[in-house]
This record gives sequence, C-alpha cells and structure tokens, in this order.
Amino acid sequence: SARERQYLISRSLEEASEAPVFGKGFGYTQSPEWGVLVRPHNTFLMMFVEGGVFGLAIYAGLVVLLWQSSVGLGRVVVGLFIVTSFFSHNQLEQPALMLLVAFALAHGAIAREAVRGAEMSGRAARFAGIRLPVT
Repeated sequence: SARERQYLISRSLEEASEAPVFGKGFGYTQSPEWGVLVRPHNTFLMMFVEGGVFGLAIYAGLVVLLWQSSVGLGRVVVGLFIVTSFFSHNQLEQPALMLLVAFALAHGAIAREAVRGAEMSGRAARFAGIRLPVT
C-alpha cells in the first residue's frame, strides 16, 4: 500500500543516515535488525541503506554503464530495469531479468563492433585508394 511504501522510504532514510558512507552492510534489510518484515520497495534506497553513499554510487554507476552500453531494443530493456528499480527491490535476484539485461549488453557490444568494423573497412579502403560504393 501507499502508506507502507511511505513508511519504508522514511525508515530507509533514517537507517541510511546512521551509516551514510558505507551503509549497514549488504543483507541488512533482510536481517532482524532491520525490524520490518519487508525490504524497501526501491533498489536505490536498498543500496543506500545497505551500502551507503558508496554502494549507491556503485549501483548508480552500473546503471549508467548499462544505459550507455545498450542500443535499440536493448535500451528499452535497460530502461525498464531502471524504472522498475524505483518500485522493486529484487531485480538483481530475478534470473530472467538478468538474462534480458545480459542480452541487451551483448546486443550493444555486437552492434558497436559492427559499426567499428565498417569504419575500419572504410579507412583501409581509403588508405589503399579504393572507392567503396555508397550505401
């Protein structure tokens, strides 16, 4: 419910303020010390509580790298991953989602390599004085 989410947000911020740099430790929101039966429904908040600013920065950096590494439909998958991170805490525990993200990264890498190969072919042809057909 909305009240439960509001409580989890305030509880998360309160807990994070007690150990803001390195957090309370990974797995803290699943431990009895957390004092709540559910984890925060927000991966960013969970990382902030468990890893502090340091852990949150690492997670946010990985999300940015995922976005920058994806292209086309892969970017849609990564975009969905980012949006759902604000409403769920367990994306990293779902094998199907991790597989989709892995495919998005692989697709981006293959697409970048194809562009790089085409650029290299064009440079080599120009170096050799060969005119390639314009496509």
